[in-house]
Amino acid sequence: MKHLIKKYQPQCMLYSFAMAMDIEPDSIINLLGHNGTDKVFPFPAPKCYRGFHISEMVYTCFHFGFTCYEFPKNLMLGQTPESAQVIIPPYDIGTLLLNHSGVIMNEKHAWAWDRKVVYDPDGPIWAIGEIHWDTFYLIKANNSNNSNKGLINS
Repeated sequence: MKHLIKKYQPQCMLYSFAMAMDIEPDSIINLLGHNGTDKVFPFPAPKCYRGFHISEMVYTCFHFGFTCYEFPKNLMLGQTPESAQVIIPPYDIGTLLLNHSGVIMNEKHAWAWDRKVVYDPDGPIWAIGEIHWDTFYLIKANNSNNSNKGLINS
């Protein structure tokens, strides 16, 4: 995995997924038609930027021949916010992290994970215990020709 440093504020998800798939961020930008830097909200930076939605990244994985699986550290279950409870997931998140690469995220940031270290698109390289994260997106290349381009409109 090549460590990539983002160019603009709202691009941590873009650069983390690019690192995990070993593709250039411009390939994702060209596919989606934007770079996340449009100011669309009436707030100060960085909350004013469009940024990216996780569904755009899942679509990007599909387009470039990868599968993206979501594994939260903990599961929240409940019929209302007041009744929500933390449930321990049936999978071992540590084993998943040791055996797979992908992207780890929290509500404010995304990092690329390569089974050993965390690549921060802001620049630093971290150990997994040095950052606060809540979800692991395992990204795995499909076994076929590594492309789903013929299956989608593009």
